[in-house]
Amino acid sequence: MSPALHDRLVGEVSHLPHAIAVCLMHTVSASALEVASTGFRDTTRIAAASSSIWQPIFSSNRKVMLDVLAASSRTWEFKKLLQGRDPKKLAWS
Repeated sequence: MSPALHDRLVGEVSHLPHAIAVCLMHTVSASALEVASTGFRDTTRIAAASSSIWQPIFSSNRKVMLDVLAASSRTWEFKKLLQGRDPKKLAWS
Protein backbone atom coordinates (compact mmCIF):
# COMPACT_ATOMS: atom_id res chain seq x y z
CA MET A 1 0.00 0.00 0.00
CA SER A 2 1.39 3.39 -0.94
CA PRO A 3 1.76 6.09 1.72
CA ALA A 4 -0.81 8.22 -0.12
CA LEU A 5 -3.39 5.41 -0.15
CA HIS A 6 -2.70 4.66 3.50
CA ASP A 7 -3.23 8.32 4.42
CA ARG A 8 -6.49 8.41 2.47
CA LEU A 9 -7.88 5.23 4.03
CA VAL A 10 -6.89 6.22 7.57
CA GLY A 11 -8.40 9.63 6.88
CA GLU A 12 -11.71 7.95 6.07
CA VAL A 13 -11.89 5.48 8.97
CA SER A 14 -10.06 7.33 11.74
CA HIS A 15 -9.60 11.03 11.13
CA LEU A 16 -13.04 11.75 9.68
CA PRO A 17 -14.94 10.01 12.50
CA HIS A 18 -12.87 11.90 15.05
CA ALA A 19 -13.54 15.23 13.37
CA ILE A 20 -17.27 14.53 13.18
CA ALA A 21 -17.41 13.45 16.83
CA VAL A 22 -15.65 16.64 17.93
CA CYS A 23 -17.97 18.78 15.81
CA LEU A 24 -20.97 17.01 17.30
CA MET A 25 -19.71 17.68 20.83
CA HIS A 26 -19.37 21.36 19.97
CA THR A 27 -22.86 21.47 18.45
CA VAL A 28 -25.07 20.10 21.22
CA SER A 29 -26.13 22.24 24.16
CA ALA A 30 -25.32 21.54 27.80
CA SER A 31 -29.03 20.88 28.34
CA ALA A 32 -29.03 18.22 25.65
CA LEU A 33 -26.03 16.52 27.26
CA GLU A 34 -28.09 16.14 30.43
CA VAL A 35 -30.50 13.81 28.60
CA ALA A 36 -27.95 12.07 26.38
CA SER A 37 -27.77 8.31 26.65
CA THR A 38 -25.47 5.53 25.53
CA GLY A 39 -25.94 6.11 21.80
CA PHE A 40 -24.63 9.65 22.09
CA ARG A 41 -21.81 8.49 24.34
CA ASP A 42 -20.80 5.80 21.86
CA THR A 43 -20.97 8.23 18.94
CA THR A 44 -18.82 10.86 20.61
CA ARG A 45 -16.43 8.76 22.70
CA ILE A 46 -13.49 9.42 20.41
CA ALA A 47 -13.97 13.17 20.79
CA ALA A 48 -12.44 12.88 24.26
CA ALA A 49 -8.96 12.36 22.78
CA SER A 50 -6.58 15.20 23.41
CA SER A 51 -6.56 17.97 20.82
CA SER A 52 -2.79 18.09 21.25
CA ILE A 53 -2.72 14.71 19.50
CA TRP A 54 -5.23 15.52 16.78
CA GLN A 55 -4.21 19.05 15.82
CA PRO A 56 -0.91 17.90 14.28
CA ILE A 57 -2.63 14.95 12.58
CA PHE A 58 -5.23 17.20 10.98
CA SER A 59 -2.62 19.80 10.05
CA SER A 60 -0.19 17.36 8.49
CA ASN A 61 -2.98 15.57 6.61
CA ARG A 62 -4.84 18.73 5.63
CA LYS A 63 -5.30 17.81 1.97
CA VAL A 64 -6.49 14.30 2.79
CA MET A 65 -8.90 15.65 5.39
CA LEU A 66 -10.31 18.23 2.98
CA ASP A 67 -10.80 15.50 0.36
CA VAL A 68 -12.43 13.13 2.83
CA LEU A 69 -14.69 15.87 4.19
CA ALA A 70 -15.76 16.75 0.66
CA ALA A 71 -16.49 13.11 -0.10
CA SER A 72 -18.52 12.76 3.10
CA SER A 73 -20.86 15.58 2.12
CA ARG A 74 -23.41 12.99 0.95
CA THR A 75 -24.31 12.34 4.58
CA TRP A 76 -25.40 15.95 4.94
CA GLU A 77 -28.07 15.37 2.30
CA PHE A 78 -30.14 14.16 5.24
CA LYS A 79 -31.03 17.78 5.97
CA LYS A 80 -32.43 18.19 2.48
CA LEU A 81 -34.43 14.99 2.88
CA LEU A 82 -35.95 16.31 6.10
CA GLN A 83 -36.75 19.63 4.49
CA GLY A 84 -38.50 17.79 1.66
CA ARG A 85 -40.99 16.31 4.15
CA ASP A 86 -41.17 12.97 2.33
CA PRO A 87 -40.75 10.33 5.05
CA LYS A 88 -40.12 7.57 2.49
CA LYS A 89 -36.93 9.31 1.40
CA LEU A 90 -35.57 9.20 4.96
CA ALA A 91 -35.16 5.43 4.68
CA TRP A 92 -31.97 5.76 2.58
CA SER A 93 -28.99 3.65 3.45
